[in-house]
Amino acid sequence: MKLTANLFALMTLSNLAHGISGQVLDTSGEPIYGASIEVAGSRQQAQTDAQGRFSLEMNTSQLREIHINAPGHSHKTVILQAGQDEPLKVTLQHTVIEQIDVTATPLHASTIESAQPVTVVAGEELRRKQASTLGETLKNEVGVHSSYFGPVASSPIIRGLNGPRVLITQNGLDSADASRVGPDHVVATETITAEQIEILRGPATLFYGSGAIGGVVNVVDERIPTSSENRTAYSLGSNTVADEREASLAHTGGNDQLAYHVDGFWRKGDDYEIPTSSDYGEESSGVLENSDSKSKGFNIGGNWFLDNGSIGLAYGRLERINGIPGHGHSDEHEDDESEHHDEHEEEVVSDLKQDRWQLVSELSLDNIWLSGLDARIGYTDYEHSEIENDAVGTTFSNQTLQARVNLLLQERAGWRGAITLESKTTDFEAIGEEAFTPPSTTESSAIGLIQEKQTGEFLWQLGARIERVTIEATDDDWEGGISIS
Repeated sequence: MKLTANLFALMTLSNLAHGISGQVLDTSGEPIYGASIEVAGSRQQAQTDAQGRFSLEMNTSQLREIHINAPGHSHKTVILQAGQDEPLKVTLQHTVIEQIDVTATPLHASTIESAQPVTVVAGEELRRKQASTLGETLKNEVGVHSSYFGPVASSPIIRGLNGPRVLITQNGLDSADASRVGPDHVVATETITAEQIEILRGPATLFYGSGAIGGVVNVVDERIPTSSENRTAYSLGSNTVADEREASLAHTGGNDQLAYHVDGFWRKGDDYEIPTSSDYGEESSGVLENSDSKSKGFNIGGNWFLDNGSIGLAYGRLERINGIPGHGHSDEHEDDESEHHDEHEEEVVSDLKQDRWQLVSELSLDNIWLSGLDARIGYTDYEHSEIENDAVGTTFSNQTLQARVNLLLQERAGWRGAITLESKTTDFEAIGEEAFTPPSTTESSAIGLIQEKQTGEFLWQLGARIERVTIEATDDDWEGGISIS
């Protein structure tokens, strides 16, 4: 049985200056009350009345597509065509599967519509599964495991691949941390303030570069709000295994022209309790030494709504201090009389700081080639130091500037698509005892194309990407450097 958004829709557009109107029905012809109508790239939205009717007051020349959602029904994306002059009439099919919009690809679609293997964890499900690390939050998803390095650091493993083969992004842009360099490095994203987490596998990962062959994990939050509706959310949590306490608070508000968002969180946990065996074979309580952690952070952002879209800017700060279990150096002291060895573990602590700026713009266009332009620009300044007995041993730093622009193409012969342009510069440096690589600068540029078409029961999708990557590594001890393209 096909439970996709396979709808019969007579998609027509009123050419009146006041905007568009229409009616939403179910498969039996009954009107659907309370269906939400949202205009892509705009703050404009409406709900259907008891007769399933709706209207939107705005300039129709600035519309490109609308999204229709109703509880218990499939999601529908309606592509609006210039020159159409009749009200919309849309029929939605009943479904028991929740419809969630996927934002990680240029062409937004629901999980049920997408031809790509995508998993989305959102809403109450995300709150139930939420843990202090990204890997532990996602470890129960199909095909996903966790690279558990104590309760302080874990990354997702997708179909047996992890590290540099799985890309972690925040709102579509690289998280730009050092988690893919070593398994004991923390992923610099926070799940407690996330709205949803998207897991991409298969061909869809090519839009994020040839290195992400295992998959892409995209953490989506509201640091750049999409709506000015006043809402406040908070959470409090604790667990006994590490005596961990956490709290978070988020608020969004604004008016017709400007929306703002602020959120923050705090988390503190002690050493992880584990079972141990005594000399007599009895079970007793123990702890995993040096597994405590403390983290905090905040995001603040705003979104300026235009007649044909929006432009938003956000700043985020993340701080985390955590012990690294099993990462010490042991000193053996021999006692001639008792002939035994005592091991002393040096305490190793990771001190992480990250500053992140993001700019997001979504604009509707009205020309023969393009229906819209979506842009994302991010700058991340990341640093973490490994401190041994109050002395800095190794410092890892990563500064990343990334820009991605999606040019949304006008629909032609039933095909809709997008051209993606991307550029990224990364300066990575490791200084200290465990600096196993010289400082390096990585520059990449890429262009991608995606096209899709719905024909009856099938969704056809085509895509291609061309990418160039240049890595230049230098060291003061070397006369020159290494350049890899």
